[in-house]
Amino acid sequence: AERETDTVARAVLNSLMGAWMLESHPDSIDTAIRYFQASVEPREVLGHTSAKAFRPMTESGKRSETYFGDNMLDLLTRTAIQKMSVFYTPNHLPKAKACIGLYDGLIAFYEQAKDRQAAVLTQIAKIWFQKRRLDSFKPYRLTPDEAITRLREVIKEYADQPACADAYVKLASVYKDADRLEEAVATAREGLNKYPKSEWATDLKDQIAYITRPMLNVEIPFVYPRYETELNVTYANLEGVTLELYRLDLVPQSAVLQFRGDVKHEDLLKQYGKKVSSRFYALQPTKDYHRRDTV
Repeated sequence: AERETDTVARAVLNSLMGAWMLESHPDSIDTAIRYFQASVEPREVLGHTSAKAFRPMTESGKRSETYFGDNMLDLLTRTAIQKMSVFYTPNHLPKAKACIGLYDGLIAFYEQAKDRQAAVLTQIAKIWFQKRRLDSFKPYRLTPDEAITRLREVIKEYADQPACADAYVKLASVYKDADRLEEAVATAREGLNKYPKSEWATDLKDQIAYITRPMLNVEIPFVYPRYETELNVTYANLEGVTLELYRLDLVPQSAVLQFRGDVKHEDLLKQYGKKVSSRFYALQPTKDYHRRDTV
């Protein structure tokens, strides 16, 4: 790598050396970090060099081409972060610090180039990295409240960018993980209202659909003729449920009742069942989308 005269080729070699050091010399994390940092040092040159020049060694996704210009600086930076983030080492702090520094360098390049769509997505990626990948490593991790604050700041600063919809996706996820479901749905709806045609609109719709989906679980401890038993119901996003009881025209020892994998309960009811009772139960609305139990 040191003897290579081509700037981009030298950067690629440094990246490869960093990856090789992690795999072959796991105790030399500091050396690997130096190689990765050297791989992104010629920021301006790499930022204006297309990764297509190195195919088939490189692969470019749709978002890389659409939002980041498919440049080598982005590719090498994210490669270094990915390699280090999945590498286990007892001392995580140098690795975490290096990853944050790599993100900061990439963000600075996009901001200097006034590439706001790439800048906002990289800002979001850094926040998500600190929230998910560094969840256990102070001082670089972000608590849920810190992640919420940072994402709100990004939303305010980059509201003019359709790619800001990704911040809403991440923010709704943080709320959901914290069991703040009302705020999660409100956030997803806000993002969908602002960016209905963005690439992340489907993700926002899926988040809303998942949290607001009807859920029902019924448990009957046991059933015995002429004996009352409790009915335990866990539900969400339902206002009522109709329960139907059937008697099967089968003896308890029947082989049909062994419930083999290829036998469906619906088929048993259709062939052997007789409905003996049907009752509607009104349920209290779950406006907060949380599950409730009733008896």
